Amino acid sequence: MESGWSTDNVVFGAGGALLQRIDRDTQKCAFKCSHVVVNGEQRDVYKNPATDEGKRSKKGYLTLELNSSGNLNTVEEGLGDPEKDLLQTVYEDGHLLVDWTLDEIRERAEIDLVKTWRQTLHVNGFSGTSNDKYISGWGPGGQKVNTAQNAVMLRHIPTGLVVKVQESRLLPKNIEIAFERMKHALDRYENGDNCYEEQYKRLQRRKEAKVNCKRKAQRQMRKMIL
Repeated sequence: MESGWSTDNVVFGAGGALLQRIDRDTQKCAFKCSHVVVNGEQRDVYKNPATDEGKRSKKGYLTLELNSSGNLNTVEEGLGDPEKDLLQTVYEDGHLLVDWTLDEIRERAEIDLVKTWRQTLHVNGFSGTSNDKYISGWGPGGQKVNTAQNAVMLRHIPTGLVVKVQESRLLPKNIEIAFERMKHALDRYENGDNCYEEQYKRLQRRKEAKVNCKRKAQRQMRKMIL
């Protein structure tokens, strides 16, 4: 205080985000209201921003069910089967109904469905040859874009080819796009002008040339008639 410092605004901090950032965004966890009762009237509640489909929420009474193919499926608007519902009520009317231990949560953190999903990403020759990282976004869009780790950087180890994707706010969607783009990048790397993209471009140019030729002939025909 003798040096002119105020004890009311001293802040001590550590750059925790530089070490390991774990929060709601990195865990892809969000809580949204889906159904309310107002004056005895039941209403489905949801959000559907026109500018960002990644923020679309589910509406109505929800059930989480395992379908015939072994995948989890969320059924909205009360149309699900309560007997098949895997969801559990853990908090209701100010009371905690279920109190799981950390060990119990860890046992379910990596379910078989997630393991299978991870394995399906490494297909079409990518198994053991690629290295994927989930990184913070870039460019305009504010804190949400620049801090959420939903961008993907995929590296093909044998060739050194790198693909970066941030097309969506949804990490699984960006992963899907990254692997698809890597397939085209490898095709171009190995086949050059004979790759799929170049062949497709040549085919489109030929189609366009035929259309232009047909239009030219039609214009000449109209001139002759007039």
